[in-house]
Parts: sequence; structure tokens; C-alpha cells
Amino acid sequence: LTVAGAVPNAAIFHTAFWASRQAFAGLPLAAREGLSGSCGALAAAVVWVPFECIKHRVQVAAPGCSTPRAALRTTLEREGVRGLYAGMRTTLARNVPYNALHFGLFAAISRLCRALGLPGASAWAGAFAGALTALATTPLDLVNTRMQVAGALAGAPRYTSIADAVARILREEGGVSALFRGALPRVLQYAPSSMLFFSVFESVNRRLLGLAIV
Repeated sequence: LTVAGAVPNAAIFHTAFWASRQAFAGLPLAAREGLSGSCGALAAAVVWVPFECIKHRVQVAAPGCSTPRAALRTTLEREGVRGLYAGMRTTLARNVPYNALHFGLFAAISRLCRALGLPGASAWAGAFAGALTALATTPLDLVNTRMQVAGALAGAPRYTSIADAVARILREEGGVSALFRGALPRVLQYAPSSMLFFSVFESVNRRLLGLAIV
């Protein structure tokens, strides 16, 4: 399911990213890349949110959601098409700053690495950017996951907004540390994946398009 969603998500994201990059050509490097990443996230959310919603419901074994197909059928029967976009606001609240930080930090760190003459600048910059961004956006990822599965799990907390979710988690679950549940596995996932992503991203863009971030 993740692979099936990644293909259209990537196509839309990168189309919007490069179009925005041309529009922001006059801005400083980190600002240009951060804004372009945000625009890509906004465009791709239309496709990505339904896939992520179904994935989360299968992962938590929500009633009637034992497989992706069953989860899709159950969601449509109980909540209609709107149910597929549960957590749309939280996804945007997570993905827009995530991609702004991700691409902005990568541009800044890779430029620094190259200035210092460090080998593998894209790979190391990608790893650091991925780890830092994953850690910073963990609270938003936590809230997003909870809001996407709330409609499918009996007894799950129902939040009226992102602010309500954050306030209740802080109040009822032990303070700030509760917002960072899953931070370590998230960082361990995103550091190597970002290293690979940016290494391939820059290589493909240079070879096929003659373009590069730095």
C-alpha cells in the first residue's frame, strides 16, 4: 500500500516542487528549497492522505480493517469519501513544515559540506536533514496518526482540532514527552532514507535534467 501510494505521490510532489523552484528562483537557496518543498507537500496531500489513512487503520487493526481492501470498504461504508481524508489538516500541518525543513536544511548543510571539502556531501547532508526534521515533526506525526484512526477505533480519543489534541495529550498523558512517542524509531527511519533519497535525487536531476539543488 505504501509503495502504491508513493508512486503518484512522488510524481505530483516533484512536479510541484520543480515548478515552484522556478517561481522562487530569486530567493536565497535555503528559502527557495524550503518553499518549494512545502508546495510539493501541499499538492501531493490530495493523493497521499487517503493512502496513509488506510495504512494507519490496517496497522492498528481497526475493526473491519484487516487488509487495505477491507479498510477501504469499511471506511467508505461508515464515513464516505470524507473518511479517506481524515487527518487532512494534520497531514498538511506535518508535511508542509517537514518538507520546508527537510529541503531547506539539506540545501544549507550540503553547501557547508561542499565548502569544507567533505566527500559524500549529499548523503551526509540528507542524513542530518532527515534526522533533525523527523525529530522536530514527531509531535505532528503523532497527532496526525491518532486523528486518522479515531473514526475506526472504538474508544479512541476524538480530537476537535490539532490544538485540542496537543492540549489533551499534554494534560492527560504526561506532558511534553508524550508528544515525542516514537521519536527514536522515526529518526532511525528517516536518517538513512533521507540519505538515500537525496543521493538519488541529486544524481537523477543532474543526469536527466541537468539540474541540482546546490
